[in-house]
Amino acid sequence: MTAGHLVPVGAAVAEIVRVVGEHGPVAVKAVTDGLLHKAAEGGVHLGVVDDGGARAAVTALVDRFGDRLRGVFVQPMVELGAEWLVGVRGDARFGPLVVCGPGGSATEAGSGHRVRLCPLTESDVADLVAGADRPHELADVVRRVARLAELVPSVRELDLNPVVIGATGVSAVDARVRLVPTAATDPLVRGWPG
Repeated sequence: MTAGHLVPVGAAVAEIVRVVGEHGPVAVKAVTDGLLHKAAEGGVHLGVVDDGGARAAVTALVDRFGDRLRGVFVQPMVELGAEWLVGVRGDARFGPLVVCGPGGSATEAGSGHRVRLCPLTESDVADLVAGADRPHELADVVRRVARLAELVPSVRELDLNPVVIGATGVSAVDARVRLVPTAATDPLVRGWPG
């Protein structure tokens, strides 16, 4: 994921200005419980470049989320590019499923998303990343996410969204993970339900 960090609301403006001075434009994101689609719910301010923009972003987040705002996440902007989703859905019957397809604002449409059962074969990976501008780099992300899902059965949901495919590489811009405690089992053996 593109490097960023959580900042208390009271220190946010100064920290945003500091990061802008070191890295250039930043994204400022709300950190609250239950906020799944930050951009759609007014929780993301992109391209903040100065003190005025920092103050406006933090004020807007405080006004929008009030006491629910636990902090702000400050992250250097990434280059523009195609946006993809790479994720995991845990299925009690079949195990982890890897999902890949259009990301960002196109995620909700759901069309074009492909799903494969872990463990993935190279053919599965190729199918999942088909159509990407930089399929080899996106395939690396898909392999790593699939391996994580295999090794950590408590991962019930994981979304890297968007994964931005730019001219110089691939960056995971945001992540969401839901963990559910599971009983210790042999990861190579999946039991039949019931």
